[in-house]
Amino acid sequence: DGTVRFRLPREEVGQGLTTAVAMLVAEELDAPLDRVRVELDDARPELLFNQLTGSSNSIRSLYGPVRQCAATARARLVAAAAARWDLPAASLTTAGGSVRAPDGRTAG
Repeated sequence: DGTVRFRLPREEVGQGLTTAVAMLVAEELDAPLDRVRVELDDARPELLFNQLTGSSNSIRSLYGPVRQCAATARARLVAAAAARWDLPAASLTTAGGSVRAPDGRTAG
């Protein structure tokens, strides 16, 4: 349906974490912010000390990994479109949450 969903094992306690993470994901995926949904996931015991929410820890610790994850997803979407259209991935662009071919074709 064109919605990007990102699951995050953190708590939102009024610091704007879900908005900040949604902005990072939208930027990397080249998608509209209003189509990104950050869903808070259950805590994971094996990540006990990597799930802290206080002291501005969340954005500091998540900035790189969230951007990397979203950039990887974008690269996979571009690669899938390139394979489907039999075009080099380098010839494709992204905008508005879609992959675009030089001839005007788009894929969400």
